[in-house]
Amino acid sequence: MSKELPAQQTPEAESTIDPLILRAAMQRMRSEQNLIMAALAGGAAALIGGCAWAAITVMTNYQIGWMAVGIGFFVGYAVKTFGKGIDRSFGIVGAVWSLAGCAGGNLLTVVGTIAKQQNIPVMNILEKLDAEIIASLMQPPSIRWMCSFTESRSMKAIDFLSARSRKRI
Repeated sequence: MSKELPAQQTPEAESTIDPLILRAAMQRMRSEQNLIMAALAGGAAALIGGCAWAAITVMTNYQIGWMAVGIGFFVGYAVKTFGKGIDRSFGIVGAVWSLAGCAGGNLLTVVGTIAKQQNIPVMNILEKLDAEIIASLMQPPSIRWMCSFTESRSMKAIDFLSARSRKRI
């Protein structure tokens, strides 16, 4: 009464995936995708990440570039978790929201720095911003001189914002 042991399987045989099972799994994952939830979660994560980056930068007077990687990770995780996406469109949504979170964090850093230096509520500054002012503040030279946290440059930014808001009236 001898029992035969099953033949040893080769590594190639173990690593093959049944195409029908793979197709069924991909179809199931695609049916669970939700691009709207991915976009909403990515937007929320970008907003939270950008605010956190700005708060840390304003409090420490030092801009940590690695925070951008953190925002990207946070947004990507939110998009993946809530959107359950496997298609390329989910990656694009994550990339766009990550960029928006970093840009928003830079803008809020400028606004927070001005508010801190001049003892002005942040909301007062945010109320005066329009697309033209935001565009001029987000140009790389403006970000560089405004994020240096010196009093004279902060005054230049206040003068710039004041002149812009007077033009609108």
